[in-house]
Amino acid sequence: MKRRTMAAVLAAGVGLLHGGQALGAEMSLQLSAPRQSGRVNVDVWEWTVPNGPARQPTVAVHNLPITYDPQMTVAQNRMAKRDAIKAALTAEATRVGSPWTFVNDGMFGIKVRGILDGSGVSFGFNSRNTRERADTVLVTPAAPFEGAKGGRMHGHPQGFSLEEEPGLPAEFNAGLILGGVEYPVDTLWGDDPIFIEHADQVLDGVAETGLIMDALYERLVTLASDEGFGPEMVHFSHATGTPYIDIEFGPAALGDTGLIWGTTAPEDDGFSAELSSVPEPASLALLALGALGAAWRRR
Repeated sequence: MKRRTMAAVLAAGVGLLHGGQALGAEMSLQLSAPRQSGRVNVDVWEWTVPNGPARQPTVAVHNLPITYDPQMTVAQNRMAKRDAIKAALTAEATRVGSPWTFVNDGMFGIKVRGILDGSGVSFGFNSRNTRERADTVLVTPAAPFEGAKGGRMHGHPQGFSLEEEPGLPAEFNAGLILGGVEYPVDTLWGDDPIFIEHADQVLDGVAETGLIMDALYERLVTLASDEGFGPEMVHFSHATGTPYIDIEFGPAALGDTGLIWGTTAPEDDGFSAELSSVPEPASLALLALGALGAAWRRR
């Protein structure tokens, strides 16, 4: 079932001038509400094309405490989370000497300003154990950025609980954003037959996460087939049993492009995703050489 994009946004826009320098991407993250207190990881980094070093320091905030207050509304919890992340990113940018600024974008978003034209842009977000059903990151194209070029969903190999709480199966969600429309896959539940089939086996974290990512990969491939998305639109790569799903967006993936992911499992390391965009005519090979290979430089 497809739906219009409403959640986290990684927007790439150009044409601004600042101190005589052309500015490149403007990134914006729209945050969903936490469902329990926990910690999040956020990374924003820039890298020159082709294959150059980052011109600005990575702004990375890891293990940031996020408080869920049951006395507050969903909207209030979302705004409190936004404010905590924005304050931490601003402080870290100051500490590392980055010229980036972080400002509110609507009620629940954070916009990143000050990225120079001609750089690749990568963004990583891990909601960790805040139990958000689904976050999304996307790129809104504006020349010379043609949109997202690649990304990765990463289920952490420590493993996941298959129950959100006793008697309630956990949710594992994934999906795509193409042309500004969200295409979520059918939710994978913790009591899915794939897990029942292995109930008599003792699975370590890697094997359990591998089963989850295998199932989500199959759902993504089925979604693309059902929607008529060929390799010129999107292509997935996944080795059976591994915790990664790699996504490449092809030349036909016009408009807003991005990823949907999330889980209600309560584990500390959660489910992360990263997304990269490069100025044309840079190729996807740059992502393998630079952004995605170094992406998610956490812990």
